[in-house]
Amino acid sequence: MLPKSTVVVQVFPTLLRIEGAPDIFLEVEGPVRDFTVQQDLEIGKILVHGHARNGYIRYTITQEILGIYVRFDKFPFAKESIFIPRSSSEIASCLERLSLGMHKAQDFEMMRRRSDLKEIFPLWLKIANDLPEISFTPCSTGTPLLLYACEEKIARKDREGVYETFLNLFHAGFYDMLVPRLFDNQFQGLVTSVADLKFPPYALLKEGGRLIRSLFFQETEDFLSLLPCLPIEFHSGRYLNLKTHHNDEIDLEWSKKMLQKVIIRPKSTRTFQLHIPKGIKSYRLRTSLKAKGCAKTASAPFDLDATTHPILILDRFQK
Repeated sequence: MLPKSTVVVQVFPTLLRIEGAPDIFLEVEGPVRDFTVQQDLEIGKILVHGHARNGYIRYTITQEILGIYVRFDKFPFAKESIFIPRSSSEIASCLERLSLGMHKAQDFEMMRRRSDLKEIFPLWLKIANDLPEISFTPCSTGTPLLLYACEEKIARKDREGVYETFLNLFHAGFYDMLVPRLFDNQFQGLVTSVADLKFPPYALLKEGGRLIRSLFFQETEDFLSLLPCLPIEFHSGRYLNLKTHHNDEIDLEWSKKMLQKVIIRPKSTRTFQLHIPKGIKSYRLRTSLKAKGCAKTASAPFDLDATTHPILILDRFQK
């Protein structure tokens, strides 16, 4: 997926195939050594580089407001940028970050082989957050069925079964570097029907990201729920810069499946019920790192006041 777009890109040493555009043939003499394609989600680009027989190649592919640009930084000869008209609405950069304690090299072929959601979820969530909003009609066939299976597990707070259900969605609903598909053309036996072609494939990414987020955070006007359906496989992790409907910002940190620290930076003034993992009876509330703070029971109403307390720190969670 081209970052900040719904466009699928295929990259070969001598051919660049961008969905919806004519093939771009490159004057490159093979074989190309160390041919590498990188999806840079932080900057929002695809970077391609390698050593061809006639020289070093390096170019980037980006989605911008007016269209898609292919810019050649290094090439065997002078080569002008390629512009493909395809307007795109500007997407506000999302600062939310999920980390689940996995720090292996992000080689996607190896990631798919390992099939560990601790390293897949952070990437999936980042790609989903950078996609435009979409409206669609629910589909009851094909890989979207697995999306709804995940939603059902979360609604039931099935912490033991939700991991495997998401893993099935990952294997059947995506190929290559998280490119969505409506039919499992690898015939893995996870879903056998074909989805309605009117269903936009990238809704699997966008809606899947929304469901991943709901494992760690849910909210209504009356409550905020922290780690409401944390899979038992996620022993420790951090979720930073969570933004509520009222633009409050929240950082979560947990270890050994236990909530360790919560930082809230209020942007509103209101009272709500804070839902924290079952079994926790109390915690310490501070208004600064140097403050002693006070103990609060888990069931007590929670007050936010952006004017008097620009930061709130919750720790020492007790069962």
